[in-house]
Amino acid sequence: MIYVISLITAVDRRRSITQQFDMVDTNFKFFDAIDGRENPHPLFEKYNKKKRLRYKGCELTKGELGCFASHYLLWEKCIQLNKPIVVIEDDAQLEPEFKNKIKTILSIKGYEYLRLFVNGRYRPFTKIEHIHGYDIVQYKRGPGATRAYMISPNAAQKFIDAAQEWYLPVDDYMDQFWMNKVACKGIMPGVVKNETEFDSCIGQLNKKDKVNRVTRELYSLQCAIKRRLYFLLNSSLSDRK
Repeated sequence: MIYVISLITAVDRRRSITQQFDMVDTNFKFFDAIDGRENPHPLFEKYNKKKRLRYKGCELTKGELGCFASHYLLWEKCIQLNKPIVVIEDDAQLEPEFKNKIKTILSIKGYEYLRLFVNGRYRPFTKIEHIHGYDIVQYKRGPGATRAYMISPNAAQKFIDAAQEWYLPVDDYMDQFWMNKVACKGIMPGVVKNETEFDSCIGQLNKKDKVNRVTRELYSLQCAIKRRLYFLLNSSLSDRK
């Protein structure tokens, strides 16, 4: 099943993505996103403001909290359905051959989580295998963005288990594979472009006038070390876990 995350009020985005799915003759369901700018959602209680300020020097925006909650709820949905789902954001740009490509991708067995968008940031990666016309790759550094991905109940449970304290945007959190235990893998070529014609809905960061740059740099260094250790301890990249 394909779910498109979209705010109920995002009329233009909904129209655009619906037209694209009509053009590729593919069914999907809208998943009404949580609007963090409106009434606070109970999941926002997981937000650790102190840790966020300590590591990044600025708060998560209400839009970022709503985005995190929306993906979190879809992970719960995946577990409830007990089968893999595809999650796409409503500002996605589908590739022309999306229908045939997505069928092929969903027929690939053994992977619990795959990013499906084009590697727009050109993050380094290691090729795992070539199957059904696609390269399965493991990113050495997360590609960012949550534009489109396939997720299994097992990976969804891992994401939920490690997301009991929020202090990063959801895409950055999903990229921290050393922490959430979900290997950051993807397909090439992607079936969804990572570019979008729409402005972001998450809002601008509320940066403090005085940001502890040393703390931020230390946090970045800590993440780099943990990434390195992850690959040293998980040297067999061909493992499909």
